[in-house]
Amino acid sequence: MSAQPIIHAGCHWRVGSGTKIRVWEDPWLPRPFTFRPITPSPVNLREMRVVELLGSSTGDWNLSRVRELFWPLDSELILSIPFSRSGGDDIMM
Repeated sequence: MSAQPIIHAGCHWRVGSGTKIRVWEDPWLPRPFTFRPITPSPVNLREMRVVELLGSSTGDWNLSRVRELFWPLDSELILSIPFSRSGGDDIMM
């Protein structure tokens, strides 16, 4: 019996640059158990990466984009995540 599924069940991403993390598929939100958005993914954005939720000039979360794409519960969680201005690597924890 493999422990891998059990270990992976509690793992989630810590946002660095946001380039590795798939918004709708990967566990990255500070939400116990699933770590994923509850907002349904738009069909045309299923492969979207977290980096695409950032403001191009500021390096901060793009507030209007986040609020446009996500239900309030998800958008508040996303906006509560501190973003690394140094653009470090995304890390699986």
